[in-house]
Amino acid sequence: MLLISAGVLLQFLAKKFQIDFVIPDSTIELMGTFGLILIVLEASLDLKLEKEEIPTVKNAFYAALLILTITSISIALLIQWWLGTSFKNSLITAIPLAVTSSAIAIPSVSFLTKKIREFIIYEATFSDIIGILFFNYVIQDKLLNIVTVQNFILNVIIITLVSLAGSFILLYLINRIPGHVKFYLILGIL
Repeated sequence: MLLISAGVLLQFLAKKFQIDFVIPDSTIELMGTFGLILIVLEASLDLKLEKEEIPTVKNAFYAALLILTITSISIALLIQWWLGTSFKNSLITAIPLAVTSSAIAIPSVSFLTKKIREFIIYEATFSDIIGILFFNYVIQDKLLNIVTVQNFILNVIIITLVSLAGSFILLYLINRIPGHVKFYLILGIL
């Protein structure tokens, strides 16, 4: 909230004093993605993915998907009814409101039990990822067009393959680099 308020205040002051203050959208998107990655990485340092955790991860994924879907559609219908906009525009507005933000959820769970804390971290992480994918799908020109659905599925497959390849490379580096400095090196590379 502090960062949003600071941004609004800076924009107001820039307009008031006629300062041309333009940040490219690509820079804003990059900074947002970087911030999200740092939040998720910081939270994941406490997690250990073991065989016993697989049901928790699955349940967190399904919970994130269900909560995001139901909440997005409910908020979109409310916005459509209240403002009289199209369902697509209402859904574009609703998706960011429906995401269980890891920026809020992850720092808030430190006092909870380990099992609940892990579930919330996984759920918030999945909610962020699914929310971004869902939002990028909805902002395309035609929602239920064959080409749009194919592009969406192709993007998900590419993202999954790149993520898996990157994860295996990082695991290989972690196992090959001796000493305790390896985690700082890998985080520095990221």
